[in-house]
Amino acid sequence: MLKPLFAFPLVTSLVAVINIQVSSSGGNASSPDIYNLMFQDRIHSDDGVIYVELIQTRAFQSSTPFPPTLIPWELVGSAISQLSTATPVSTTLLTSIQVSSWSSAKGAKIGLANPGCWGIDVKAQKHTGVSGQGGVYGGDFTLELQCNISDDVFASLDIHSIEERGGGLGRAYFHCRTHGRGCQFQFHVCQWL
Repeated sequence: MLKPLFAFPLVTSLVAVINIQVSSSGGNASSPDIYNLMFQDRIHSDDGVIYVELIQTRAFQSSTPFPPTLIPWELVGSAISQLSTATPVSTTLLTSIQVSSWSSAKGAKIGLANPGCWGIDVKAQKHTGVSGQGGVYGGDFTLELQCNISDDVFASLDIHSIEERGGGLGRAYFHCRTHGRGCQFQFHVCQWL
């Protein structure tokens, strides 16, 4: 039996050298079928950066051969929606969404809901969100985190939008009042008629 001190030179002689050459051309193409799978580690991003990616198809982006899509967004109330490239959000986000209503019932809630990726975790704490908004809508709308099995809203934020093209970044603060145990939360963007 070899003593550990004498075994070290034997193990180190088995190590091989690997040379890697990297070319700036050629290579593999990324699959156009990979959507909503991203994780950036910017100092424990699991509690920050990945939050943005919990909303599926948040910018309605597309690539050849797949056109922009509303999947998995769902209509709320009497909402009617369509994607448009005629009024882009910015020079990089070329697709926007237009939401209207087929009903004129006063006080009716219309909008869009997004189930997120297996729900959106809600904790009782202050949250900060940064959003880009712009376009031809002037008025009030509400952002909500709502339980998928009841009408319970655990966080909401009313936003006044000024009609303008080009938009910009805005910072929003909202406070979740409780833990949402037993719910998979949906993200709602709503307006009251």
